[in-house]
Amino acid sequence: MKVIDIKTEGGMVKGKIAFYCDALGVTRQGFYWYLKHKDM
Repeated sequence: MKVIDIKTEGGMVKGKIAFYCDALGVTRQGFYWYLKHKDM
């Protein structure tokens, strides 16, 4: 998840999120959950 976070600039680059999630076998919902909870 950290790789996707870095590559998409913290989720700001929306077009790449689906690509990286697909390539790494991660769900987008899981990635958004990670972004929401990473600072806690």
